[in-house]
Amino acid sequence: MLVDDAVASDLSMIKHPFIAAVAAGTASRDELVEFGVGMYRLVLDAQRWTAAGYSQVDDQSIRARMLNSMYEEETGLLSGTASHAALVAEFVAALGQPREETIARSLELKPHFQACCDFQEFLGRCRPFWLYRGVTSLAGEAQFTDLCKLMVDVLPRHYGLDDNGVRFWSVHIPIDEEHTSTAVSVVGPFIHDPEARRQLRQYMWLHMDMRYRAWLEPFASRSAP
Repeated sequence: MLVDDAVASDLSMIKHPFIAAVAAGTASRDELVEFGVGMYRLVLDAQRWTAAGYSQVDDQSIRARMLNSMYEEETGLLSGTASHAALVAEFVAALGQPREETIARSLELKPHFQACCDFQEFLGRCRPFWLYRGVTSLAGEAQFTDLCKLMVDVLPRHYGLDDNGVRFWSVHIPIDEEHTSTAVSVVGPFIHDPEARRQLRQYMWLHMDMRYRAWLEPFASRSAP
């Protein structure tokens, strides 16, 4: 029900104005680069936040599923690619910004993208592991497969990216389906509790609102004097 509500919302990934502009080919390459810098930082740090929650898990079968996902994100060895942060840097490089510049720029994000990253780090370090895993997946990964399919379609057509340039997006089409399944398994044992359900819903909408604001930041230059 939460996933359905999230997908139907105007805050959803696929309905976001920036993503709509990318789909139409009206977003500039510079705007895509700005978006990519924030995504690089988010993907680079996400497994540190996941690991903070992983340390709380008693169920070895859940730890094994989480570890499998973390291993792929950090190394890319299961998909035969590279670390997923490196794949984001490759995406941005295909748009024209060198990897070194992406890494350097990611250290000083714009305010809303920084707040989005800080919020997810807060969830990973300061809230129960099931809440972090549930929120990030149900508010994000459950929508990400459709976004990735869109990107794989439009980035070559509108922006001339080759297979290497869209690798981050193509790899995540099947991976985020698995991540969402893992999140459902993680959250399942806790969701019977009314307070747990309330927190999951509350933080899911907070996550989506903060992401929506962050993804508007590439458009900031359009309103600059």
